[in-house]
Amino acid sequence: MTDHPFYTGMDLEIATIRRRNLLTVISGLSSEGCTVKDPEAAIAEFSALVAECDREIARLRGILELSP
Repeated sequence: MTDHPFYTGMDLEIATIRRRNLLTVISGLSSEGCTVKDPEAAIAEFSALVAECDREIARLRGILELSP
């Protein structure tokens, strides 16, 4: 990754989209029609990925705030 604001902005957008997609998966796993054998375990795994995205989003926002 490059620290250029354009590329950092793109990385931020990708992390935001990834987070949104993970939340959609979690929503599906929480639905009554879910056929996953252990949805609670899957939800926990995807929730950990959401937390990782949150940290990445915060880091990228910090970089953009420091950019000229």
